[in-house]
Amino acid sequence: MARTGGDAASKQRMQYRGLRGWLEQVDKMGELRKVDGAHWDVEMGAITHMLTEKSRGSAPALLFDSVPGWSMSCAPITPACRTSSRCRRAS
Repeated sequence: MARTGGDAASKQRMQYRGLRGWLEQVDKMGELRKVDGAHWDVEMGAITHMLTEKSRGSAPALLFDSVPGWSMSCAPITPACRTSSRCRRAS
């Protein structure tokens, strides 16, 4: 679906190119936490669950890095669009 109109809010939201740019924007907003070394099979889900339950909808996005047994070419991100401010950045 093509976007129509050119309102200022849309232009302001699109200040990134691709996922890396989005991550930089979310990090600047203070809504990104980096987690190194969490195991994919046990710890990633538990960390995400505990954080989202405790935060009541305001959990930061979690970027898991150096995950044992995970390809270095893609790092998992959870919960990427949990808050409305991050969702607006992604649209």
